[in-house]
Amino acid sequence: MNRIVPWEKMLAKLSRHYPKASPKGGRPAKPLEVMLRIYFLQNGFNYADLSMEEALYDIPLLRQFAGVCVSMPFPMKPLFCIFVIG
Repeated sequence: MNRIVPWEKMLAKLSRHYPKASPKGGRPAKPLEVMLRIYFLQNGFNYADLSMEEALYDIPLLRQFAGVCVSMPFPMKPLFCIFVIG
């Protein structure tokens, strides 16, 4: 997928619409590239939100592709929903 998807172009177009850190505080947004890669995995493998989270914990190859590690807190179900529906 890294060879097929023009990540840099997609990130450049989407970054202006992705939430930035708010001066009011709150939970910081996860990196756009991580969320976009997880979104592609979720759609490509037909994972539900909770199933995607479990797959990230269970399958090292998916974590590597998404750019997350086990010590990094994964985006949880509400964040998937906000990213997908948002």
